[in-house]
Amino acid sequence: MILNKPLLLISLLCFSAAKLAACDSISVKRYENGKKEFIKKYEDGQNCGFWKFYRPDGIIERKEKYKKGVLVFTWFYNEEGKLIRSVNRKGKEKVYRACNCH
Repeated sequence: MILNKPLLLISLLCFSAAKLAACDSISVKRYENGKKEFIKKYEDGQNCGFWKFYRPDGIIERKEKYKKGVLVFTWFYNEEGKLIRSVNRKGKEKVYRACNCH
């Protein structure tokens, strides 16, 4: 089978755009300094997609993923914006190293 790479790329882009468009509204709040405090998405009034929360300096603090209004995953970041911990909907936690050590 021969794959048409441009067609495959276009198909993947269309699929990605469709997934992003699933949420029908977005809410963005900013700190007094103009930096984003959070970005939240909704579909039919329910929490949808990725929600992002930022510190006043603009660095990501937490990211949450919602599916049909249900929180399914949460990622936590340190003061430098590096991933340090994640928790799934069942409460299973994974801790990440905050350094680049092995």
